[in-house]
Amino acid sequence: MLLTYSTTEATRDAIACNERGLNRYSSGDRGGALSDFQQAIDIRGDYPEACNNAGIVLQQLGRLDEAMAHFDDAVGLRPDYADALNNRGRLRHLQGDLDGAAEDLDMATSVASGPMLATVLHNRATLREARGDLAAAVADFDRALEIAPEKVMTLRARGLARKAMNDLDGAMADLDRAVALTPPTAAATVLHERGGVKVLLNDWAGAIDDYDQTLALDPTFWLALVSRGHARYHRRDFGGVADYHRAMRLNAEGTVREIARLVREDAARDPEAVLKNCNKHLRINDRDPIAHARRCLTLALLGRDAEAAEEFESFRALSPELAGTLMRVLKAVG
Repeated sequence: MLLTYSTTEATRDAIACNERGLNRYSSGDRGGALSDFQQAIDIRGDYPEACNNAGIVLQQLGRLDEAMAHFDDAVGLRPDYADALNNRGRLRHLQGDLDGAAEDLDMATSVASGPMLATVLHNRATLREARGDLAAAVADFDRALEIAPEKVMTLRARGLARKAMNDLDGAMADLDRAVALTPPTAAATVLHERGGVKVLLNDWAGAIDDYDQTLALDPTFWLALVSRGHARYHRRDFGGVADYHRAMRLNAEGTVREIARLVREDAARDPEAVLKNCNKHLRINDRDPIAHARRCLTLALLGRDAEAAEEFESFRALSPELAGTLMRVLKAVG
């Protein structure tokens, strides 16, 4: 919202420059928009909206120090400017200044209203989650959704926070709603997120269905390939190996990190259950390469190196083309 200034020629020119910048920004011309916002500031140095708008564009262009200076100027001109406080808080969070971010977002929460308040609450919830306070994060997401109940970004974020708190039913409710509200062609990411909750509910078939839908929308979604490979293993579907192959071709480093994360996560919950599950798979088929790989990695995490080495050799005999990948994952989990 623009401030009301005295109707001087300079003020009219500054407002016109700012409006032109907003139009250019809407059309995708960030360079032109920034030029217009800066011209408005040059004409009227006490114009907080133009400072805030320039800061937004500068941040998107990666010029973070300049963006921060403009947000500082906007807040300095109007200390209760919720949008500028929110933007500066988000940038402080991005730069690792969590205390400064909290100060800005707390202040923005106290002065914002309507849709702006929903946005600020979402951002403060994200900050609180980053600081490990999941309960407070969910409380902010709750308040944001009371104002904007169909905001998909907030539904997804609350669903993932609930997942982290092991409130799996709540997480499913949020992600089901997010899937329903997202246009089908844009739903790949939220379908993948919902599949992750189904994995924790041991609904392997449901998870695979979500991953199938994800990959139908985006065949290059390598993370979904890793997730589907993991789920297919639990269904004793040897096609999971092909998913790992494809994921490695698309993003080798990311695939290694994600497999290592899954192994560490499973082992942290119950390593003996992981080994028992692997043994079950191997009793059914002692040539199951993924069962040997999981045993190898879990044993390595437990410090049982000799046994891990034996499993590595069993895996290499079955899948020599993936032995290098398993070695990389071993290094990543260590």
